[in-house]
Amino acid sequence: MGNAECLPFKKESFDVVFHFGGINFFNDRAAAIREMIRVAKPGTKFVIGDENEELAQRYENIPVMEGFFGDRARAHH
Repeated sequence: MGNAECLPFKKESFDVVFHFGGINFFNDRAAAIREMIRVAKPGTKFVIGDENEELAQRYENIPVMEGFFGDRARAHH
């Protein structure tokens, strides 16, 4: 675990940056993306994605996936 807005890695450490899920929960998305850029080597490929509400509703009902969605319903109230 770590803080997406202050990653514990040296600059230009990674050949690939892959982030999926959770970016909508970051306090400062722009700062988190700047950190991803900082730790990426020049020419690095980036994939950043997030689920939408419809997709999350489908996933939370799949038995093997439901644990990943924990208190999502409570978070929306």
